[in-house]
Amino acid sequence: MKRACIFAALMTLLLSGCMTSSQDQVYSVMFEETPRLFDAGVYFQGERIGEILSNQSGPALVHKVTISVPESVRQMVKTSTAFIVSAGRLNLIQLAPHGELLPLGSAVLGFQSRGALIAFRLKNLMQPLPTAALQEAARLHDAAG
Repeated sequence: MKRACIFAALMTLLLSGCMTSSQDQVYSVMFEETPRLFDAGVYFQGERIGEILSNQSGPALVHKVTISVPESVRQMVKTSTAFIVSAGRLNLIQLAPHGELLPLGSAVLGFQSRGALIAFRLKNLMQPLPTAALQEAARLHDAAG
């Protein structure tokens, strides 16, 4: 009888932990090349705000990094959001001060470095940077299949 109670308590704890993680918000960060990530975290201003769930290489050198952030951080992932790799970490950045929340599962553009971000800005001078980044992320997501 004690074993059954202990087993039931452990299962309840296990299931409650699974339910918490299933409530995390998942997004796809799209790169043109394989990012050099050495840390499984997702960061904003040095604070860990999420985690990398998977890295997948697709056709035409497109790379998809699936990330998860808790519900409490979801308001940070907007149409003005992008990600940049710095010191082996994936960092959330805002390309503009305002933006609308991105739907779950959305593609977000990732940059290999600050230099890649600057090159992208120069290449897209004629349109708002967040719009250009969303269009490029969608293109890469479609190319990844």
